[in-house]
Amino acid sequence: MKVAIISNSAYGFWTFRGDLVNDLVRLNNEVIAIAPESDGSDEVTRYGAEYISVPFKGNRISPIKDLLLILHLRKVMMQHKPSVVLSCTIKPVIYGSIAAKLAGVPHSFSLLTGTGLLFNSNKWHNKLSRFFATRLFKFAFGFNEKVIFQNNDNCESFVSRALLPEQKSVVVDGSGINLARFRPKQLPKKNRFIMIARIVYDKGVQEYFEAASIVKKLYPAAEFQFLGDFVVNPNAIDKDKFYQMVSDAGAEYLGATRDVRPYIEGARIFVLPSYHEGIPHSTLEAMAMKRPIITTNVVGAKETVIDGKTGLLAEARNAQSLAEKMIWMIENPSKCEKMAEQSYRYCVEKYDVNKINDEMLEAMGLERENVGII
Repeated sequence: MKVAIISNSAYGFWTFRGDLVNDLVRLNNEVIAIAPESDGSDEVTRYGAEYISVPFKGNRISPIKDLLLILHLRKVMMQHKPSVVLSCTIKPVIYGSIAAKLAGVPHSFSLLTGTGLLFNSNKWHNKLSRFFATRLFKFAFGFNEKVIFQNNDNCESFVSRALLPEQKSVVVDGSGINLARFRPKQLPKKNRFIMIARIVYDKGVQEYFEAASIVKKLYPAAEFQFLGDFVVNPNAIDKDKFYQMVSDAGAEYLGATRDVRPYIEGARIFVLPSYHEGIPHSTLEAMAMKRPIITTNVVGAKETVIDGKTGLLAEARNAQSLAEKMIWMIENPSKCEKMAEQSYRYCVEKYDVNKINDEMLEAMGLERENVGII
């Protein structure tokens, strides 16, 4: 069977869907990866997929460009004739689903990994985008057999807005984490905190550095690292401003990398003070490496922590609240170590990529015993 997976970035494809592609290939499926050309495109083929570049640009609605994108996707699908299409993330979900219908693809599914700024910002341009996007979602979902969400809150948000019927929705626990690749590592004694994220405001980057400044006044030896890349995004932080934040906090910027494992291994506590998430993959990576988590009590992020047991939940957009959680970790080293153990166990129990992929395959009618019958 031929399965096409559409994503808005090649990097996201191999980072979040690589194991799903592996499973599909092992089950004797031919997989087509449709995504923009980027530095991650070479990794996609390593997982056994054929890579096809398409011109996705940004998340904002542009009628002419978006119509051309639909026609481009339709052409690709008519040429390659997949039996199943899985569209991932906001723009591919809308336009990939429409294109699959126009191309006569028999089975179409969508995966929403989060809602970004769509339901999380009241700026006028986001409200305008939300007005159009919700209508496009409802139209596109009409062509899907199932729509897969990565947390219950996002699912309920779409169902309550009557954008799709509840019986068409499926919820899985994020993209999952490869526990053979991300393994437990001994917790360092040094109080080193690390945040891994894109350099945008809604990841809580500013709050992270503000909290670091507060903590270092009490514990000057505490270390704060940041790993991540600059991006083109409406919420992106200007480079000069970001570097000033790093300097003011006495923190360390590690740049960007394709392999986060050495950096997580060198840190004692993982921090993600995001404003909203699907299920954050960086947090799952840290959990799998047996790190306690500090994150925010918001949709998507809060699901990764059992507050007080596997980590701590801080108030979003509140540097003081975040600093208090960091200070608690420093002042309670033995409890911090117990949290690390529980964090790993929680990850194994809930976020094993094999479990998640089985649920994804089942939702698409591709479960292992049924492959080939569609």
